[in-house]
Amino acid sequence: AFTHNFDLIAERKSVVSQLREVAKASVLAKFMLEAGVELPEPWFTLGDQAASACCLEVPQLWNDCCFSEVKVQDGEVVTTEKARDAKA
Repeated sequence: AFTHNFDLIAERKSVVSQLREVAKASVLAKFMLEAGVELPEPWFTLGDQAASACCLEVPQLWNDCCFSEVKVQDGEVVTTEKARDAKA
């Protein structure tokens, strides 16, 4: 079903279309490397100069850890405290 409707999905979700183009470029680049294709210098200056990114850091939420201590007495919660090493 996915393969049959790929063009429709790619049309509605631009990221799928972009991923397909990246896959095409990757396959072509691998072929050219393995075949030993040599390109003249002008091929490497066809595009515009890329502007440097302002932030090269990727957010990593899975590194954030939080801990809490819950004290229960006679079936009721007495206090809840954040642990000392927990991030706010």
